[in-house]
Amino acid sequence: MTTNRLVQTVALAISLICLLVVSFVIVPNLEAQRAKLQLGFARTAAESVKPSVAFASTMLGPARVFAINGLWYEVEQLKQEGKFAQINEMSRWITMLQPRFPEVWRFMAWNMAYNVSVQCYTQEERWDWVHKGIRLLREEGLRYNPRAVRLYRELSWIFYHKMGQYSDDVQWYYKTRLAREWQELLGAYSQGWDKAKVAAWFKLILDAPDDLTNKAGTGLLQVNPQVAPILTALLKAEKPYDLEPSTADARKAARERMLREFGKVLLFNFTARLEELPFWFRDQPQFFDTDIAKLLKQEELREPIAALLAHLRKRVLIDNYNMQPTDIVELVERYGPVDFRHPAAHGMYWGHLGVRIMDDRKNQDKI
Repeated sequence: MTTNRLVQTVALAISLICLLVVSFVIVPNLEAQRAKLQLGFARTAAESVKPSVAFASTMLGPARVFAINGLWYEVEQLKQEGKFAQINEMSRWITMLQPRFPEVWRFMAWNMAYNVSVQCYTQEERWDWVHKGIRLLREEGLRYNPRAVRLYRELSWIFYHKMGQYSDDVQWYYKTRLAREWQELLGAYSQGWDKAKVAAWFKLILDAPDDLTNKAGTGLLQVNPQVAPILTALLKAEKPYDLEPSTADARKAARERMLREFGKVLLFNFTARLEELPFWFRDQPQFFDTDIAKLLKQEELREPIAALLAHLRKRVLIDNYNMQPTDIVELVERYGPVDFRHPAAHGMYWGHLGVRIMDDRKNQDKI
C-alpha cells in the first residue's frame, strides 16, 4: 500500500469515527432543542394532535414545502382581490401544513375578526366571525404555539379593541353576547364582591376534582357521593345529560352543554349564585319547569350542585377555552376582582400571559 493510500484510509477511518461520535452527541441535543422550541411533534404526544394536522405534517414529506408556498401565493392573490371569505379555506390548509408557524394563525384570526366580519349584514353573522377568530387563536393556535407571544397579543387585542372599544358599529351586540356567554359559564360571581371574595371563588374552581372518578379516589363522585343522584336524574331527563360519552370531544361538549343549561336557569332568575336564589323562584313553574330547575329548587341539593358546577367550570375552562384557573387566580390577586363578562377582562388575561411568556423567553446571559 502506498503512502498516499495509507493516509487516505486513515483519514477516512478518522472521519467515520468523528461522524459516529457526533451522531451520539449532537443529534440528541438537536432533538432536545427541537422539542424545547416546539419545532415539531413528539411521537408520544401524537394523540393530542388532530389526525388531519398529524397527516399533513408528517406524511407529505418534502412536497409539503411546495404546497405551503402555493397556498400562500393564492392567499395573497385573494387578499388583493378582496375575497376574504375564500382566504379562510386556504388559510385553514396552511394551518394544517404549518401548525407551528404562529403568523398564519395570527393572520387567519385577524382576517376573520376584522375583514370577513364587516362584510356581513346581520349582527349575528358578524359576531359569529369575530367569535370564530377568537376561538381559532385561543383553542387551536395557542395550543400548537403556547410560547408565541404575538398570538397572545393578537387575542388580547381582538377582545380589547374589536369588542371592548367603539371601532365597530355593532360592538354593543358583541358585548351583550360575550356577557351572556360568560355568565352562563361562570355566573354573576363578582357583583358587589372585593378581590378577596373573587379570588376565593375562583380557588373553589381551582381546587375542584379533575375527574368524576379516578384510581386515587379523589374524583368528584368519590369526594362528593351526593352528586351521583343528580347525574342519574339528569341522565333520565327528557333531554338526557351524559357526562361520559365515548370520545374526548363528545365529553368536552357534554360538560359545556350541562354547565350552560345550569347557567341559563340561573341567569334568567336574575342570579348566578345558588345561595341567592330569589324567593319567588319556586313559584314560577310555568317559566322554569325544566329538569335542572327542579333540581335547583331542592334545598338539600345546593351543596352537591355547587360542587358539580365547580368541577364543570374547571373542566370547561381548561378543555374548551384553553384557560387555566391558576392563571385566573393570579390575575385576580394582582389586578383585583376581574369580571370575565367584560371583554377587557379577557384582554387583560391574555395580555398578562403574553407578558409572562416574554419574561420567560428573555436570555439573561445576553443582557
